[in-house]
Amino acid sequence: MLNKTIRVSEEVQELLSKLATKNDSFNDVIKRLIENNEEFTDKQVEFYNQEIERIENGIYENINEISLAELEDRVTKLKKEIKNEL
Repeated sequence: MLNKTIRVSEEVQELLSKLATKNDSFNDVIKRLIENNEEFTDKQVEFYNQEIERIENGIYENINEISLAELEDRVTKLKKEIKNEL
């Protein structure tokens, strides 16, 4: 396989490092990010835009409040699930 050199900022290099498992190369991380990059369907875009508009207009039906700690826990669990699926 032919190798190419790409330039990334220190910030991007650090972000890639955080996304890597101990056996991942940057190539593995970048490939995984590209493969998992799913675009929203038109229906999803419409739904999210409607929800954003509702929130901007002060309509908070069906919205649950959670603490920052709970959010961080959920994100951590999702990251673990994603890594286990790959």
